[in-house]
Amino acid sequence: YQELFKRATEFLPRKEQFKLEFGIPKNSNVILYCGRLSKEKSPSVLLEAFHRLELEKKVLVFLGDGLLRKPLEEYVAKNRLDSVFFLGFKNREDIPIYYSISDVLVVPSAHEATGAVINEAMCFDLPIVVSDQVGFGMDLVQAGYNGFCFPVGDRDALAGSIKTLFSMPVEKRL
Repeated sequence: YQELFKRATEFLPRKEQFKLEFGIPKNSNVILYCGRLSKEKSPSVLLEAFHRLELEKKVLVFLGDGLLRKPLEEYVAKNRLDSVFFLGFKNREDIPIYYSISDVLVVPSAHEATGAVINEAMCFDLPIVVSDQVGFGMDLVQAGYNGFCFPVGDRDALAGSIKTLFSMPVEKRL
């Protein structure tokens, strides 16, 4: 993870610039999902929680691809969610820039043994919101300290965790 720490030092000061390059409004609250768009990863739980989330300037970035991309995009179109970005699959060396534009990583998986993205996001000082079925999530995420844990599949609890996180002063989020 040493290389990620170096990239974080390089990229974090350019956060707002990178947001603008991706078409993400300045001062947005960026929620990142990084992984395969598949049933066991539960991206639809996150999307539905995001839809329910009462938060100004909210943005959801899906980084990854998979069989659920089309149904997720259809949900976005049907519900007229204009602040959801599907950025597709990215190579490992390209992912750090997306951590740098984000304010929180969400790992909503129904089944996840390790959740390596948690360690990666921590290199960028990102708080983490994780389901209680993510293996290392229970070890690495301490509620109220560096993120929150929610019951798997509970969209309201996930939305509540994200809202609580963003209601905290920035310096208290991690």
